Amino acid sequence: MKTRIAILGSGCGAMAAAFELTATPERRARYDITVYQQGWRLGGKGASGRDANHWQRIEEHGLHVFMGFYDHAFRLMRDCYREWKDPHAPFQSFQDAVMPQHLITFQEQEQKPDHKGQEWRPWNIKPLVRAGLPGEGASLAEDRSYKDMMRALRDWIFAHAKEAEHREDVLRPLHEAGESIEKLPESFEDARGLDAAKGFDLLFQAEILKGLYFLEQAQQAERAAPPPLEKPEPVRRAQLLFRLGVAALKGWLTDLVRKRKPLDFLLIDKLDFRAWLRKYGATPADAQSAPITALYCLGFATLDGNPRSQNAQASAGVCFHVLLSLLFDCKGAPLWKFRAGMGDILFAPLYEVLRARGVKFEFFQRVQSLGLTPDRSRVGSIQLLQQVKLTGPEYQPLIRIEVEPGKQLPCWPSEPDWKQLVDGEALRKKLADQGLTLESAWCAQQVGERTLRLNEDFDLVVFGISLGSIPSLCGELLKADKRWADMAREVKTVQTQALQLWLTCPIAVLGWSAGPTISTAYVEPFDTWGDMSHLVKVEQGGTGPGAPKSIHYFCGALPDTVPLPPPSDIGFPARMARQVKRNAIQWIMTHLKGLWPLVNPSDASSGMDWRHLADPSDRTGESRMDAQYWRANIDPSERYVLSVPGSAQYRLPAGGSGFTNLFLAGDWVQTRLNAGCAEAAVEGGLNAARAVLKRHPPMPSTPPVPAPR
Repeated sequence: MKTRIAILGSGCGAMAAAFELTATPERRARYDITVYQQGWRLGGKGASGRDANHWQRIEEHGLHVFMGFYDHAFRLMRDCYREWKDPHAPFQSFQDAVMPQHLITFQEQEQKPDHKGQEWRPWNIKPLVRAGLPGEGASLAEDRSYKDMMRALRDWIFAHAKEAEHREDVLRPLHEAGESIEKLPESFEDARGLDAAKGFDLLFQAEILKGLYFLEQAQQAERAAPPPLEKPEPVRRAQLLFRLGVAALKGWLTDLVRKRKPLDFLLIDKLDFRAWLRKYGATPADAQSAPITALYCLGFATLDGNPRSQNAQASAGVCFHVLLSLLFDCKGAPLWKFRAGMGDILFAPLYEVLRARGVKFEFFQRVQSLGLTPDRSRVGSIQLLQQVKLTGPEYQPLIRIEVEPGKQLPCWPSEPDWKQLVDGEALRKKLADQGLTLESAWCAQQVGERTLRLNEDFDLVVFGISLGSIPSLCGELLKADKRWADMAREVKTVQTQALQLWLTCPIAVLGWSAGPTISTAYVEPFDTWGDMSHLVKVEQGGTGPGAPKSIHYFCGALPDTVPLPPPSDIGFPARMARQVKRNAIQWIMTHLKGLWPLVNPSDASSGMDWRHLADPSDRTGESRMDAQYWRANIDPSERYVLSVPGSAQYRLPAGGSGFTNLFLAGDWVQTRLNAGCAEAAVEGGLNAARAVLKRHPPMPSTPPVPAPR
């Protein structure tokens, strides 16, 4: 008999586990997999929808891009597209479905040329990248030689030292430090057994100390250099990057390399990244600079909504790992955008491939709780709330949208197909009046309850629901295993908010001339902006004068609501949505000109000429905002998983839940990256599948399963 696996949730981790567990005919013959998902679509925090009431536009949870070092995530996409057979789809390979984003912008607040106040200035960069495509070849995550990365950082520092016009008293010790680095072993595996015979450890420690001494000399010489009266902007920025690079290299040598664990970023997980940089010579101003703030914005690293505040905390290990990967490990481009919504590009093909493999999907099934067996060794039951009744035997979740003549893209709608639900129209009106959806934790809609039981409905469980839901769903597990309680307490999450604007003009008309970018480190609450104008052609906004000509996504942290209202407070989601709308209007009026200086050239006192917003109803003034999209990501499963200092040790491994039939998948489990992102989620899902395959192998003849690369 097949082993029955219940997969709970449908985000990147859960879908990666399902994909890996069904990758071969032998595995499909061994496992009977059912995915249980609340609401009408897959994707978790990566779910997107098409709004039929607004030109089939794409509506996301936020700004989703893949970084060029997301090897696990890109391999999942590549393998899925190789198997996916839809001759009518516009994208036939994963290369078709993504596009490179080379330009990245940091926003800096600097003194005006007349020294009367401050202004925001863009810092546009195009990081160097490696040849090839993401998911190909070795990567830092696959134990690429630490010396390759250290040489790259050394050369990067040298390049910025020259751009900074540093004198010989800075360059000379920097060169000496580089010589010491070159004498370090290529691999500490190669150095085993040499300690006693050749005094390896003494020589090794001597080179580390020499390198640190010369880096300190370079820092002191740089500090002692007389500052020019007016530093040209490129020189000032090069000096900043030089100082940050030297501080990071000193910390790397001291805290990791010296301990012969050069890529064990857990060694510095307990430190905040800014504090770690200051410890090794960065000034407080350097640690608060735009490039560092960008990392904090990237990870929503704040509980109060301000990535520059004292409450903003991010693991030094995670930040340094991400920084090295972004600078030296990206392939093809530093960032990659989807050519449609994330749901369209990733989760729709995954759904169709998995269904073809025999995976079953049960939509509108909300997990209420997990129960343990009497001996508390296994999950014995799963309590589900059945949200609706279907008019047919199976819900058909996808729609087809024509994005070019003869080409239709399978997509997820932004709301259920009410015609497939019993009393669907009445339910639609009821939820609209309440300001709720079937994905909201405050939505009590149900037609019944059901209990899945061990040995009857499932044998194994893959828990792929995000961390924020664990306290309410896994109460018995938290009581039975202290590690679960510790993880729920120590691994933090935060609410986020998102805004999407459709403009009737190209962005250049509003004063942004650098081209499509991903910009960050700007003013809260929407500190990050992505130009997503390439999506105009996959929506159906028309071509007339008032039609969308460019599309822009914004996101940022949303300060926590404490205490969180109980499920009985069904008005909470609508209140938070109104709050995000107010945040958006105030931010647009106050700060949008800092990004787009010509957004309202005729009125210096107002931050927006509202006529720039596309609105099919052609309303006037601020009311045109009602044709835009915003959302508050407040549900427990939507909350962003943070990498606060010291929290990595509390993350449970995918195969180490403490319960013999329970496996964990998502960006909240222990991975090499330990960060809230698609790459960590996919790796977590692959690790969950690997643990299942190891303990419950398909067939004796199946080759051993390699560790995720």
